[in-house]
Amino acid sequence: MHPSLSDVVAAEVRKHRERLGMTREDLAARCAAIGYPELSYAAITNIETGRKHKETGKRRREVTVDELMVLGYALAVPPLLLAFPVGTLDDVPVPPHNNLLSTYFAWRWAAGHEVPGVRTEDGRIAEAGGPLGQYEDIVDAWRAAAYPLELYMEHQAAADALRVAIREQNFARRGYGEESEEHRAANAARLDAFRALAKVLNKMMREGVQVPAFTPDWAEELKSLDILDRPEALPVLMPDGKIVRGGAEA
Repeated sequence: MHPSLSDVVAAEVRKHRERLGMTREDLAARCAAIGYPELSYAAITNIETGRKHKETGKRRREVTVDELMVLGYALAVPPLLLAFPVGTLDDVPVPPHNNLLSTYFAWRWAAGHEVPGVRTEDGRIAEAGGPLGQYEDIVDAWRAAAYPLELYMEHQAAADALRVAIREQNFARRGYGEESEEHRAANAARLDAFRALAKVLNKMMREGVQVPAFTPDWAEELKSLDILDRPEALPVLMPDGKIVRGGAEA
């Protein structure tokens, strides 16, 4: 019988706890300090030791999703890496079936970068197939569900490119002056970067994906380009930390 995913998490919790030089008491105290006293010394001991029922051979104590997040925070580890420790294990067991998957593939699937897969008899990983609900194939259903993540990644890339363009424009202004050819070219590149970001925002709005909030200066610049399909729907992050959506605080 393969170890469970909770067994994998338990081993990683123990490994990272020891990496930090923490005892189980230390980890329990840290979990309590961040608002999760339920992960007591006894609970952490049960998780790490993987005590089994005599009759069933199954764990007495599995790891919940909430606990995975808390343990990741407490140990300064990305929570997904506790379940899918890339670089530590070749394979991990992925529920609900007894299916061993490549750890990196499993991580990418959980993070929304790979379609669901199963290990075939010859050891290869094949896409899971078959109809699911209104979809002709499970892969189509997965891609529809993962599409917001794809849009957020596009948004992140466009926002990062815009930050670079703004820095280069500021550099050109300080180094060559506002009337220089270098500054005009950098400013044009900045406007192009704003337009590219606006196009991604339009896709997000059309698909009903919640758009991240922008600072007032970026929001005004995006609206001034007259590219946004719904400029009034652009959320604005105010200096006091509140988010204004459609003229009303969220």
